[in-house]
Amino acid sequence: MQLTMQQNHFKIELKKFEDDLLSHLSAAHGSFLSDNSLVEQLENTKCMATHIQCKVVEARENETKINEARELYRPAAERASLLFFIINDLSKINPMYQFSLKGFYSVFNKAMEHAEWDEDVRTRVRTLTEAITYSVFLYTSQGLLERDKLTFLSNTAFQVRDRGPPSKVGPAVILINQSTFLPPH
Repeated sequence: MQLTMQQNHFKIELKKFEDDLLSHLSAAHGSFLSDNSLVEQLENTKCMATHIQCKVVEARENETKINEARELYRPAAERASLLFFIINDLSKINPMYQFSLKGFYSVFNKAMEHAEWDEDVRTRVRTLTEAITYSVFLYTSQGLLERDKLTFLSNTAFQVRDRGPPSKVGPAVILINQSTFLPPH
């Protein structure tokens, strides 16, 4: 945000210098080379324009770096978004399941704080994604009735799987394999 404001400020400054120079040039009579203030203004405008152009280039480079870094963290953001909408839809199962964005935000921030730090960004993103998923699962499971926990877990697993890389295993195989872990009725 500040980078955009800075770029806009540079453009405004440059436009102001150009307008001042043009107004002085149009008001000049005779040879404008003999008008020392006009020549000084021209030199100042030229220096300022060069300085502003350098700052604009630097700001664009910074913006590019920020956008590239932001894209690296997109998988963690997509997972968090998916999880929020999954828990938000739990009210369709039972109207008493109401989860606020503020509560989710709190869980999200705590997960980010507790996620293990790593210098490698890809490893850090994977760690963040796992920490967010686990924290949201624990937070949500605490408020669910026992009979709805498996539904929540299944829905979450399927949604996460469908958003991830293609799998060769179909949902039926996953359910059959998971049924061995279910307690007898």
